[in-house]
Amino acid sequence: MHSAIVEMLYNSALILFHRPHDAVKHPDNSAARSLRDFSETVTKQAARRVTDIATPLQEGDLLRFLPPVGATALL
Repeated sequence: MHSAIVEMLYNSALILFHRPHDAVKHPDNSAARSLRDFSETVTKQAARRVTDIATPLQEGDLLRFLPPVGATALL
C-alpha cells in the first residue's frame, strides 16, 4: 500500500509539472512543439500508471484504506 501511494504521488507530480506545457499551442516546426509533445507523452504515461496502480487496489477493496494524500493522488 505504501509503495503504491508513493508511486501515485510521483506520477501525480509528473502530471502537475507537465500539464501546463501540454496546454500551450506551438507552431509545428519548433523546439517548443517538441517539448509539448514530450509533455503530452509523459502526462499520458503517468495517468496510465496511476490507473494501473489503482485498479488492483480497487479490485482488492483496498482503496478505502488510502490516507487523504493517497486519495488526492488518485483524483
